[in-house]
Amino acid sequence: MTGMKGMINNMNNKESILTSVKSRLPRFQDSNQKKALANISFFFALMLVLTLVARGTAAANMPVVTVKRPAMGEIVQRIKQCGTVKGATGEAQQAVSGITVDELLVSNGQAVKSGDAVVRLNLKEITQELDKEQVALQKLQLRVSQLTKQEETDRNALKQAQQALAWAREDFDTVVHKSDDVLDETKEAYLSARDTLEKAKNALAALEKNPDASADDLKAAREQVAAAQTAYNAARDAFYNADSAADAQLTEADRSVIRAENTLEQAIDNVRKAEEQAKEQADTNSLEAKGLTLDVAEKKSRIEGLKLLKNSKGIMTAPKDGTVRDLSLTKGQKTTETPAYYIADDTVGYLLELVLTEKQAKLVKTGTKAVVTRDRAKLEAIVQALAPKGEDGTMTATLSLPKEDWRDGEQVQAEMEISRKRYDLCLPISAVHSGSDGDYVLVIDKQNTILGLQNVLRKMPVTVEESDDSSIAVAGALFTENDVVITGSRPVESGDRVRIDS
Repeated sequence: MTGMKGMINNMNNKESILTSVKSRLPRFQDSNQKKALANISFFFALMLVLTLVARGTAAANMPVVTVKRPAMGEIVQRIKQCGTVKGATGEAQQAVSGITVDELLVSNGQAVKSGDAVVRLNLKEITQELDKEQVALQKLQLRVSQLTKQEETDRNALKQAQQALAWAREDFDTVVHKSDDVLDETKEAYLSARDTLEKAKNALAALEKNPDASADDLKAAREQVAAAQTAYNAARDAFYNADSAADAQLTEADRSVIRAENTLEQAIDNVRKAEEQAKEQADTNSLEAKGLTLDVAEKKSRIEGLKLLKNSKGIMTAPKDGTVRDLSLTKGQKTTETPAYYIADDTVGYLLELVLTEKQAKLVKTGTKAVVTRDRAKLEAIVQALAPKGEDGTMTATLSLPKEDWRDGEQVQAEMEISRKRYDLCLPISAVHSGSDGDYVLVIDKQNTILGLQNVLRKMPVTVEESDDSSIAVAGALFTENDVVITGSRPVESGDRVRIDS
């Protein structure tokens, strides 16, 4: 709007400008000279008006920016957060789950003495649950015993195969010895029969050559050869038959040994596989037994709690003097795994819980001091503990509060100053931009153009040293005389011509 007003003012003043120009020109008497002078004056006046209009139009279209010069300043890291006041939780009192609450004997926030009755649970349900859990415990213990029992691998088949092989080898040795004896005996008879036949043949030949031999002697010699031949044939056949029989017996005995060896190898392989399977099963059983052992421990703990409740007629009492806090039980409802209530030590003060973002949590540590605002009063609190709250990185900071009349659930504001540091070049945080080549600011350069002196933006790289919620400290080729763009009427970039908002 400022640019448009300037343009209109320039247009309104054109007559005064023309008058001023004319007053400075020499006066001519000739009409032609006067006419030429008028044309020239009109031309220059028109050019001046167009230039002013162009400047006004250009100025009207330029983005308007706000600038600030870098200056020395402080970057303060602080956290402001609203939190909830809670009484010190104290010692948790866990009720056995699954039992109906018959009566609440105290209220939340009530002071109690050690041994005071706090809640009464259903005694009948306690007795029934105790009996059921004891049976379940026995079953669990029996199962654990079965799982941990070592099963022996059946080696009877292996022993039988080893015995069969030993017998087969013994039979083979027996066959070898007997075959050797029979072969020796038949061979000896065979050789003897052969010698007798040879002698009988030699005696017959000698008689046949002797002219003096009688017919009776020749007949007798021939009968002896025939008898010797018969005996030889019988001995030879007996020897050959014995040899064949021995080969057959040895072959069969050897086959028996091979079969026994194969049987033994199979038995050994079966035992190996059985042992591997037994080991795998034992490992599985061991894992299951470990899980069941935990269940056994839980059952025992639950049974112990039920026994205590049964002995106390279902009454839960305060273990010490203090105040009942976070009473989660409801009459007529079942108890759960959540603590039934807490007994807080009255000597311990109140706590303030703050939920911090992941970024905030990285700045806070145990012992960090905070200022708590309450009814315009400033009170000091100290961070006692930090605990994860969610998967998004949030943390719960627990602060100890000074002794005051705090109320459970009260909401108060806490501020923690983490650090404070001075820097030479500080700017509003909106002045720094980020690009693919890093962080930068836009500074104003004065340039002479056809339209006059104009403000042109130039990109200047900087290094961000630190920032807080409003300010940012930078380093680079930046001076305190540089005008840096911090805001604009529309997005701007390096090379843009701009007007500075006055």
